Amino acid sequence: MDAGRFRLGNPYVALAGAGGSILGFLQLWLDHPDLVDESSADELAEQLLRMYGMSLEEAHAIAHRPLPDGA
Repeated sequence: MDAGRFRLGNPYVALAGAGGSILGFLQLWLDHPDLVDESSADELAEQLLRMYGMSLEEAHAIAHRPLPDGA
């Protein structure tokens, strides 16, 4: 937030939104695994970054980066 990448009001509400999104994603994966593929987690990460105020381009670039070794 200090760097200006995120624009949030109440950080607790933002945390609840992220947590709910992740729980919903996991429920979708358990109930309908055919609707979730390898790129789905990246898509969720991108949408969460955008929800916090990051631009479409920056959120896409960050969410689709390869994970570091050992992750």
